[in-house]
Amino acid sequence: MSKLSNRIVLAITVLTILVSFAMGYVIIDRAFDIVEKESRQKLIEMAHRIGSEFDYEVREVENIREQVNNLIETTLDLNALKTDPNYMKNYKAEIAPIIERMASNAKVSRSVYVFFDPSLDGNTNDVWYADLHGTGQVVRQEEFDRSFYENPSPEKDWYFKPKELKRPYWTDPYRGNTYFDNYLIYISHTAPIYVGNKFIGVAGADFYFDELRNRIRDISLYETGYAVLFNDNMQALIHPTMEEGVSLKDINEGQYAWLADKMQNGEPVI
Repeated sequence: MSKLSNRIVLAITVLTILVSFAMGYVIIDRAFDIVEKESRQKLIEMAHRIGSEFDYEVREVENIREQVNNLIETTLDLNALKTDPNYMKNYKAEIAPIIERMASNAKVSRSVYVFFDPSLDGNTNDVWYADLHGTGQVVRQEEFDRSFYENPSPEKDWYFKPKELKRPYWTDPYRGNTYFDNYLIYISHTAPIYVGNKFIGVAGADFYFDELRNRIRDISLYETGYAVLFNDNMQALIHPTMEEGVSLKDINEGQYAWLADKMQNGEPVI
């Protein structure tokens, strides 16, 4: 009887151990599942928060640009321009304080402008206010000379692309076009200005790319997560490991092409 009892006790003990292992495995597996779901949810919430903040800043730049468009489209008098040789000079003096206020009051963009097409009166005319040196105060910048308007180049896409496309345009990063700002890299939102059916010029507002890059690089998600910035073609503009200009679709023999497609189509990827 004692041997039988021992066997029963041993069997119960072994069964208890097996059940304990099984329960432990279930508990651990469930714990990992809970941690994964919580981590995923926190990542989604963090991404949404950061995305919302960045979206707000992007929209501010777009809204400022739109305000410049509205200003010129509602106040420029083409009939007076044809008859008064001093019209553009006086008109620039009239709109300059308004554009200065736009640039001064902006939270993100410190560069706001309107560039008029030389065909209007045969002269070059622009009003550009910017804080190019981080002083906290925007100042009126020198007007461009005629040569700027004669030779399109990638650095001048902010002007020539919206004129060509006839719609608002976000540029890729580019270097400043003049001797006094060619140390800066910009990302600009610009749009053509039309009065009636006549092309008048280009309105725009800028991000300073170095400031944008530093802010994006400062974003961290737990210990290994990071933020990136791609252009419309899914080419890297800001990325900790990829070279600028490399397409997400091309790395690792197209391993992430599906992800690039989802991002381009505005589909969720988490």
